[in-house]
Amino acid sequence: MTKSGKRLITKNIKIYSITTLDQLKEWCESASSSDFLSIDTEFKWEKTYLPQLCLIQLAIPESVALIDTLSMTELEPLSLLLANSERLNLFHAAQQDLEVFELSGFEKFSNLFDCQIAAALIGLDEQIGYGALVSKLLDIDLDKSQTRSDWTIRPLSAAQTDYAVNDVRYLKELYELMKHELTNLNRYHWLQEDCKRLHSAVSLQHRCIMAWRKVKGVTSLRDEHLRNLGSLANWRERLAQEKNLPRGWVLKDSQLIELASNKPSDLSRLAKLLPGREAFLRQHGSSLIGAMEAEATIDWSDLSRPAALSPEERKWIKSKKIVIKERAKELNLIPSILCSSSDLTSIARGEIPARLSSGWRTQFLSEVLD
Repeated sequence: MTKSGKRLITKNIKIYSITTLDQLKEWCESASSSDFLSIDTEFKWEKTYLPQLCLIQLAIPESVALIDTLSMTELEPLSLLLANSERLNLFHAAQQDLEVFELSGFEKFSNLFDCQIAAALIGLDEQIGYGALVSKLLDIDLDKSQTRSDWTIRPLSAAQTDYAVNDVRYLKELYELMKHELTNLNRYHWLQEDCKRLHSAVSLQHRCIMAWRKVKGVTSLRDEHLRNLGSLANWRERLAQEKNLPRGWVLKDSQLIELASNKPSDLSRLAKLLPGREAFLRQHGSSLIGAMEAEATIDWSDLSRPAALSPEERKWIKSKKIVIKERAKELNLIPSILCSSSDLTSIARGEIPARLSSGWRTQFLSEVLD
């Protein structure tokens, strides 16, 4: 695939720093007639349970808007703009942006084009970064020194502003190049299928129910202790949500494993397992014990770990990896785009992953799925 060259995209664009509702209304009105909206976010997600949305970058062909979400509490004009299901929303590596948007109260997006997914479907690396993609296709080298920047600091530095603008100003050019390539390869519908499968945040309630899966060390527990862990992880998740704290700040994973294994029935025994947490136990100890006592009343029918793969299943997976590698080579794709190792593991256990149950991949995987 040839590069477009810098000469096609050197035109000046207006940059708007938006900090008031009136400014937001004006820019959203100007963008409402655009067929494309390039989108990115900057956020901080270190000391809270929910992401702290700091900046939303939006671009149309004529301008880029940097929306300072730390200085604004009213974002209704933006919500209305993003709710238009007919406009094409351009992202790069959209998954976490979608999660941040939904956890920040925005509606789910539709009509997505993810440039990272598109790049994979034309034969580039599955996880290619935005800077690398811009360099490869547009021959432009971006300064990525602000990747780990603190976006809560105001005012933004000139370097932060340039970085934020650049993260959206080239998405439309990338889209046009890759859509042309996908169309020539008769793969644009592949991209549409995969983007429809993009999902944003699961509900906060579902996060509580499934919280045990995220606990490191779960494989070390005996089966009879899994229900204890399910209740403890559920309890920790709800408290983390209520206090808006990282779950590890409430209780560490290692502490959950210890509690699940021993199931202390009174505050004295609980204190021995959680040394140095006296203030925490005074406030939450009784509730924590109550959660462990209540585990029998919760439906943990889905609380089970996958069985270890048998030698026959491992042999089957190994043979199918060879088949997938051959098919992927014929299509000029990274093998994991077609069928990943985790996909094969699921199939070996009798479970067909959603992305392989229908859609474009099925025509190339008959030897794997049959």
